Amino acid sequence: MSVTPSDMEQTVDAAPSVPPALVLSAPSADALAGRAHAIAAFLQERVVGAGDAEPELSGSARPTLADVCYTAAHHCVHQAHRMVAVGGGAAEMAQALRNAADGRHADGPSAIESGQTSEQGRRKVAFLFSGQGGQWLGMGRRLRASSAEFARAVARCDEAIRAYAGWSVCEVLDASSEDGSLLGQIEYIQPSIFTMQVALASALRACGVVPDIVVGHSLGEVAAAHVAGALSIEDAVRVICAQGRALTRITGRGSMLMVEMDIAAASDLVSDYPGRLDVAVHGSARSTVLAGDVEALDEVAARLGERGVFAQRVKVDVAGHSPHIDELRAQLLAEYAALRPRRLDIPMLSTVTLQRCQGSEFTGEYWYRNLRERVHLYGAVVDLLRDGCEVLIEVSPNPVVQPAVSEVIRERAATASLLTCMRAGQDETSTFASALAGVFITGAARDSARLLAGLQPPHGHRVALPEGAAQGRVREPAWQGKSFIEHMYDNPPERRRAVVEQFLLRELAVSLGVSEREIDPRVALVELGVDSVRGADLRGRLESELRIALSPSYLWRYPTASALSAHIYQSLEQPEPSEQAAPVEQVADASAQRAAAADATADDLDAMDDDELARLLADELASLQD
Repeated sequence: MSVTPSDMEQTVDAAPSVPPALVLSAPSADALAGRAHAIAAFLQERVVGAGDAEPELSGSARPTLADVCYTAAHHCVHQAHRMVAVGGGAAEMAQALRNAADGRHADGPSAIESGQTSEQGRRKVAFLFSGQGGQWLGMGRRLRASSAEFARAVARCDEAIRAYAGWSVCEVLDASSEDGSLLGQIEYIQPSIFTMQVALASALRACGVVPDIVVGHSLGEVAAAHVAGALSIEDAVRVICAQGRALTRITGRGSMLMVEMDIAAASDLVSDYPGRLDVAVHGSARSTVLAGDVEALDEVAARLGERGVFAQRVKVDVAGHSPHIDELRAQLLAEYAALRPRRLDIPMLSTVTLQRCQGSEFTGEYWYRNLRERVHLYGAVVDLLRDGCEVLIEVSPNPVVQPAVSEVIRERAATASLLTCMRAGQDETSTFASALAGVFITGAARDSARLLAGLQPPHGHRVALPEGAAQGRVREPAWQGKSFIEHMYDNPPERRRAVVEQFLLRELAVSLGVSEREIDPRVALVELGVDSVRGADLRGRLESELRIALSPSYLWRYPTASALSAHIYQSLEQPEPSEQAAPVEQVADASAQRAAAADATADDLDAMDDDELARLLADELASLQD
């Protein structure tokens, strides 16, 4: 998925307003530890960060934590070994970096994520939409307030639920106390969880995190099918609301019991209770969930307790995936008759059939089976790992399947990362930012520019980072001690154009905050994310380093890295009369003026009135005509 300037503007608007996030990277683990120590010292000694008391300053103002985070995220090449510190002030972030560099774990306001990208390219991502049990009072409020995309998705769900069910999910989510909340009632729980899942998936997509495949656990399959494109929002709401409404008929008659038993032993156990109990969920090799009559579950729990086998009741008062559902069949099929499933846009693996879905099978009969039949979570996770999925993201207001999935990952000796989007009672923006950090360190984002914009919004002042903390910024070229032109002529003629293109890709990587291998030289620069501000910055750096003058309209005249590098090569070999090499002082002055203007534009645009905006636009148009 490519990024246009308008997309970047939407991304900044759509991505959650997250705590400060400091991105570090290096070519090796040892180098990363060294850089973490270097930036920690810089933060401790030089930076005034959010939450820190500002000391008296003498001379020039110190850089802020926000500027350091901005520079690290958007003006550095991001190498294979990565670390991200999320939250806290400069002092807390510095301490967290030192702890991580020294291999110590300590709780604090600044969370650390670290890892390594894959040499084989972008890691495959799976979204896991979990079932009931993740609801909590107040869920989604912070993200609704801070993330435009999250809020828009909640509003879409609210509109569809109002139209079908006649009540507002926003009003349910806004309840201020347990006494006034409807989140304890099955009719409202499931649509509320569905809304959170759809909104989280939308917020992730706005940050460039797009799944290669989706999986749903129980009711989570409804959100998964919608996100995958098989169900419209109206059809998905019909399924989830009809299911919740039907379950009110059997509320209080059943429950569920989590047991530490393999599937064979659990199946043998429930055979003693025909028609009363069933194995509802196969979670892992040693974990299952039983469902059915309350009295039968109590008896089983007592029997297992005597044998020292772990058994714990699940906080539900209905027995999904059990014989209790049989009496709801006619009602559900009647409600589902109007469904119009579509072909999938994103692959989906069914936990009902353990088959890859097409989309057309999501008829009323399928959704009845989704509620009645066993959830094959274990088989689905094994399939994902076998298929090479290395980043699994639980899309839920609170982790529900994390324990079972973690067990499967350990059992299979897989290297997959399991990430969480939200946690009950924790700051949602921090948890979401940590999930984005987890995606970044694994190199799993479909669009790294969007991810970095979501992790650390691209607004701030570029500052000089200390030596050893600049994580591969293009300031230590292979031609150290020479000009680039001298370096180019050191190469044979047939290699020179490739040398220029490689240099340009390195500079683009700095501007976009990605690795060079992620840049396709045939793709339009604006689609890669080179907007007007980044374009001005890139132009200034190219002119300064190469001693050439580029037209203000260079992004349109030479739209791809391949075309631009060819033009630069030609200019270096035979400068065109209209773009003769300018004296370095003149180029540097012009570049500095443009960079300052770009920063001023980015900082002050929102504060300008209509006349000021009109003058700015006129100046830009005039520069394009020159």
